[in-house]
Amino acid sequence: MDYIRKRENKNGVVSFRVQIRKKGFPRVNRSFKTEEEARAFSLDFQKSFSKVYESPLEIPRLPLGIWIERYKEDILPKKSYKTRNYQFFEFWQNSLGKDVAIDISPLKIELMADNLCKERGLSKESRRKYLLFLSSLYNTAIKDWKWAKSNPLWNVNMKQPTEKEVYEKRKPIECPGIEGFKKDFCLRVEQLRKEKNLSQAQAAKLCGMSKTTYQHCVGERANPSIDKILKISNAFGIKVIFS
Repeated sequence: MDYIRKRENKNGVVSFRVQIRKKGFPRVNRSFKTEEEARAFSLDFQKSFSKVYESPLEIPRLPLGIWIERYKEDILPKKSYKTRNYQFFEFWQNSLGKDVAIDISPLKIELMADNLCKERGLSKESRRKYLLFLSSLYNTAIKDWKWAKSNPLWNVNMKQPTEKEVYEKRKPIECPGIEGFKKDFCLRVEQLRKEKNLSQAQAAKLCGMSKTTYQHCVGERANPSIDKILKISNAFGIKVIFS
């Protein structure tokens, strides 16, 4: 969409300012002495717009933040569970949003992801999800928008830890007798929930169950089944040892 506005400075000199906007692209502003020149520029620009911004030979040097905004408007509405991506948007927007996307190095991306894990205490799997989102953004820019020729994430280590590695790092809960075990297990789960500042609704979502089911599993009269215990332990990273 383009706008043409008449402007007059303190000396009485008149000019016409053209402003062209398009979602996902940087704003274009130009000033001309006559309205005819302004309209001619606007018309020519609109005709050549696709060539300037979408030709694979003319890679636009846009900041990563503009990529993210376009992805949110064009791609995200087509995806299921799109609300889960908001935390990824926020992190990469704050970390690298002002950097020219095609100039960001794999090393810088990897360092950002590693620092994120240290600051927030995230697992390797969470780190991998942040990197996968960014990789998807670059792949979209390459295939659909023609804004890039390569993906720096191709040279970033995103290896997912094995189930054995994850399991070995869990803190074990041992208790003789199943009833005593259930009591200690529920206390441990609620302690971890409070340490992570999660509400019961958030914890239930993490475990893949409803809030009511979660409350029945960890409440005062809790009597969770073995299946529910394993489900909750996997979500909270607890090693379960029955003895």
